[in-house]
Amino acid sequence: MSTPIPALRALCLSLATFLALAFINTADAQGLAEGGFDPADLEAMTASVRQVELTEDNVTRLIASFPEIRKTGAKFSKTQLPEKPPVPGSGNSDLDALPDDKRAALEAIAQKHGFKNLEEWSDTAGTVVRGYIFLAQGKKPGATDTALRLNVEHAERNPNLTPEQKTEIIEMYRRIASSLKRLEPSDENYEMIVAMKDKLAPIMDPN
Repeated sequence: MSTPIPALRALCLSLATFLALAFINTADAQGLAEGGFDPADLEAMTASVRQVELTEDNVTRLIASFPEIRKTGAKFSKTQLPEKPPVPGSGNSDLDALPDDKRAALEAIAQKHGFKNLEEWSDTAGTVVRGYIFLAQGKKPGATDTALRLNVEHAERNPNLTPEQKTEIIEMYRRIASSLKRLEPSDENYEMIVAMKDKLAPIMDPN
């Protein structure tokens, strides 16, 4: 395990954001709608994403903790995350998949660096990872709204769609955008990532 964030899920969600920010062309959207694509699947994937307020202090502590977290995580076998993310409000967490000894070892390091527990460390790390990838892709807060507006305008102008098809596709765009907004950094978090990008670079690409 290279990182214990539940890193793979956080990273994959982040990458999915940027692939989806341009959304899809109208023909593809129509095909998805007719093929049974359900935006609820994306909603379920993003519902448990938590964004914390980034400060110079908690980002600096995250950076300081990362080498030890990475080294300690590598001592244990890889953790298999559940196929579906935890249901919001259930009190469950991706971290529940960690064996007790592995979680205890990682939590001790998180607390050593001033985090309340491994959950707080994980939420901070996930927020940083998503914000960093957002920046690396040249995106800024508001990109999802812009993509939504452009795609809705394109669908509304498309002469090949019936009124019913336009309504269905535009509604799908709106639901997708609503889910992706959860992955978009706040203005304040984006500014913090920009300010600390050079310090973050080594842990974002440690190899």
